Amino acid sequence: MREIKFRGKTKIKGEWVYGHHAKLGEEDIIMVELKKTTNKQAAVDYAFYRVEPETVGRFIERHDKNGKEAYEGDIVFVGNSWNENAVIFYDKDISAFVAQFEKWGNKRISKNTDFEVIGNIHDNKMEDLT
Repeated sequence: MREIKFRGKTKIKGEWVYGHHAKLGEEDIIMVELKKTTNKQAAVDYAFYRVEPETVGRFIERHDKNGKEAYEGDIVFVGNSWNENAVIFYDKDISAFVAQFEKWGNKRISKNTDFEVIGNIHDNKMEDLT
């Protein structure tokens, strides 16, 4: 089953939160599940966080070589034959998540792509991670 989730940086504290994404008027919201179990019944509550819209990124349904989840906006080091840092984004033209390389252009991220998340475009500068 596909795992569709998002992350965003909160407006108030600047902390990353992970969950479901929604628009509430002009606001971008991340809804974080808070699971509660009572005697014989399970219930799910949510915490709602207003997030900076430019920081919202979708989970790309891939984990890096260390098991870390990868999201749109992450900066990754890609091994294989590329050996270069790249930024992950969603390419609407091919309906896929890709790694954008300075030297190699855009390359699709496959299940066999050897990569490591080393930062993101919201907290890091690409040149600081080389």
